[in-house]
Amino acid sequence: MKKSPQSLTADDVRYILDDKLRETGLDQVPKRLNLLDKILTSVDKLVGEVKGYREEQELNANKIADHTDQLEKQKTHIDRIETHFHLTTNP
Repeated sequence: MKKSPQSLTADDVRYILDDKLRETGLDQVPKRLNLLDKILTSVDKLVGEVKGYREEQELNANKIADHTDQLEKQKTHIDRIETHFHLTTNP
């Protein structure tokens, strides 16, 4: 007895492929990629904010260093004036 060849329809092939995708978990890939994209977008936003804070912190540190330099120069200047005029300051 000779078997007749089975012919698959496009719907049969889709059903088989969908079933295999579900078995392997590959049907969840688009959802997982979408979630990953959302996570990475959030991380990018946070990294941008942290970068901004670091830049601001660096600017503030430079300002503080400049103020410290100015205070040291003023103290040196005051010390010279006090020495020249023989003034004493109370600590």
